Amino acid sequence: MCLVGGRLADIFGGKRTCVTGMTIFVLASLGACCAKTKEALFATRGLSGLGSALAMVAAFREFRGMRGVIRLSCSDI
Repeated sequence: MCLVGGRLADIFGGKRTCVTGMTIFVLASLGACCAKTKEALFATRGLSGLGSALAMVAAFREFRGMRGVIRLSCSDI
């Protein structure tokens, strides 16, 4: 899923992919709270995993683009 998320971030932009992933994650988490059967719980947990994978890849892509903005070294810690 990470490879697909990275490609989607390249096509649609990192911010849009991250927001979409977070939206999927939040809606699926709300669905998991309301699940009546274990099958529904498993399905919504799978969707929340999909959303978090999209958000994670897009966030990493955006951080990689900020490499010149934030510079940390071992002496800064």
